[in-house]
Amino acid sequence: MSRIDAKTHSKAFTGIKYEDFSLYENYSRVHGLLGKGFTILMAIYNSERGITQRDICNCTFSTKQVVNAAIKNWLDEGYVYLTVKEDDRRTKAVMMTEKGREYASKILDPLAEAEVIAMKTLKSHEQKQLIELYTKYNCKLRELLEDNH
Repeated sequence: MSRIDAKTHSKAFTGIKYEDFSLYENYSRVHGLLGKGFTILMAIYNSERGITQRDICNCTFSTKQVVNAAIKNWLDEGYVYLTVKEDDRRTKAVMMTEKGREYASKILDPLAEAEVIAMKTLKSHEQKQLIELYTKYNCKLRELLEDNH
């Protein structure tokens, strides 16, 4: 593939990714979640055994301050609680309360259902290919971006 083709394809793909990002950003805003709140909520909701604040920071690329503020807000709302991790008594895990699971499921379950329906528009081999190629792309992009900071 020529350099011009790669540049053109990169621009086209980046446009699709920005649209994708904007779809999620709009969806979260419609549901009253701003900034990183949406991805932090997903991380906690999808963690059945609880998740540490450090792990939330790592998987959402959020600062400690942002994660702490979201958790504090959800503690006040009664959506989450902190528990000591069994394998490391010095570490606390964030867990969802029943109220928190109800809150999160109203937001995240319809989204997950829409994602499944959208994925079903692709044939099985296309689904696999999409995942493999996007993973390969993200791995390289992460490597390049981490090398530059």
